[in-house]
Parts: sequence; structure tokens; C-alpha cells
Amino acid sequence: MTATEFAQLARMIVEVSDVPVVADADTGFGGPLNVARTIAMYEAAGLAGCHIEDQAFPKRCGQLDGKDVVDIDTYTERIAAAVKARRNPDFVIIARTDARNAVQFGGPKAGEHAFEEGVKRLKAALDAGADVAFMESPRGKEECGRLVKALQGKPVLINVLPDGLTGNITTKDCNELGFKMAIYPCTGFIPAMLAMQRSYQMLKTFGTDLEACEGHNIKNFFEQMGLKAAFEFDQGVEQFVKKDVPEAKYEKLTHDQLF
Repeated sequence: MTATEFAQLARMIVEVSDVPVVADADTGFGGPLNVARTIAMYEAAGLAGCHIEDQAFPKRCGQLDGKDVVDIDTYTERIAAAVKARRNPDFVIIARTDARNAVQFGGPKAGEHAFEEGVKRLKAALDAGADVAFMESPRGKEECGRLVKALQGKPVLINVLPDGLTGNITTKDCNELGFKMAIYPCTGFIPAMLAMQRSYQMLKTFGTDLEACEGHNIKNFFEQMGLKAAFEFDQGVEQFVKKDVPEAKYEKLTHDQLF
């Protein structure tokens, strides 16, 4: 996906969210000018922040093998470009490093050297202006605790996936270890995938989706999607028009009449 596609999808999420949204910006999608353009698009999309990493092209999911990272100078240039490009001082720049699992530092079986390299890179990124530090896939609670201590009070983010390389860290663990941010990226899409697979399998087996919908119907779905609020808004505009333009005639269709 391109930076433009990332920003477009992010905007759609922001528009239906009541809480600040942070998005992945991969490597910034190129050199310093590309990073600056990415930040501009992300700010315009209404995001509260993003994280930028040190992977080399082509990048991979942080949990997969075979990742390379760029040199530390190229990485800090990406972060510095993001910091310089932001117009909103409250837009949060999160510096991510994948050095802990990078091929050149030993891959998934890497030891202390890879961890120390990751800490070194995060310190350099923080010096370049990053607001939050993010090491991809530290190993277990002990290493997570060492990471937070090594960064000496700077905000640190943890990324937790079920049965991932970091282990099954709970939100309570995150608080006790001193992390200031935590992301659980699989919480939504894996259960959603499983539910859809199960639902279609039930339709195939039983010839109906009634049981899979667990008593919910299309009206419940529309309510969850905000139909009532949309009708209330529409009726408010209708009343305003009728007040200011008496000759206008409208057929009134209320939310309740639909059901």
C-alpha cells in the first residue's frame, strides 16, 4: 500500500472515532521529503500521531523473519524529517526499531547484541526529536522491563500480539513494567475474521444465518452504525429549511417509520 492509501484509510477511521487515533507509517515511504509528505497527509487525515521504523525495503511485518534495517544515520534522518515536517506540535512521532530481530543482528534468535543495538537506535531517535520509543518484539517481561529502564523515563510503547515474540503481556503487565502506550493490533481483526468464517460455515451447513447472527437483525445493525443520529440530523435540517422557506414542501419520513 502507498502513503496515500494509508492516509485515506486512516481518515475513515478518524471520522468515526471519538478517541485519538495513531497509525503505522512504515518507513515513511521514502527519503526525508517523502517522510515529510507522509506526515502532512497524516495530519490532514486527523491522526494524533504515527510510528516510523528503521526497516529496509522491502519491509515486512515485525513478527516475520528476514527483516533488514537501514543504518542508524538513515533511521534518525527519517525521524528528524518527521519531527521537522509536523505542523501540529501535539502530533506524536513514535520511533520504532526492528533491530531486535533484524538479519544483520542475528534474526529471531538474536541475543543481547541485538537488544543493545535497538536501545542505541531508540536513544538516537529520541535525540532526533521523537516523542515515544518503540522496540518491535522485545523478549518477555524481563527484557521489556530492561528496555523501559534503559530509556531513562522516556515514553515507551509496547506492541503485543497473541503468542507473539514478546509473549502474552497483559495490560496490567504493561502498567507495572512502565510502558506509557500499548497496542494490541490483533484485538479487532482476528476475532472478526474468525466470526465471519464461522458465520459463512454455518450458512453453508444449515442453510441459514439466523443462529450466526445471535438474535441480531438488520435494524440492530443500522442502529449500531448510527442511523438514528443520521435521521435526527436530517430532520433538524428539514425543520430549519421549513422555517426559513415556508413554501418548501417535504414528505416527512422518520426513523421509526422505517421499522
